[in-house]
Amino acid sequence: MKKNLLVTLVLALVLTHALGACAPAATPTPTPRPTPTTAPPTATPPPPPPTETPEVVEPEATLRIWADDARTPILLGLADEFLAEYNVELIVGTSR
Repeated sequence: MKKNLLVTLVLALVLTHALGACAPAATPTPTPRPTPTTAPPTATPPPPPPTETPEVVEPEATLRIWADDARTPILLGLADEFLAEYNVELIVGTSR
């Protein structure tokens, strides 16, 4: 008796899921857009032209690397390129 009841409940559950999946999708109702009640803004004057002084950009972070005497010159040579590409200052120190 319990087995028949369990089979019936499982079958009913499977059928309700199958029928629910076959139902048409609900269509969303479009929300009405409010009409503007104020006048459009007037044109503002353009901002003044930028000055010709170069802008100083601070690096986002600094990276300190401790290296031996053989690798220090190589890393120092890459410091400017690393700063230009990643905006991270590279500080190379010797391990002494």
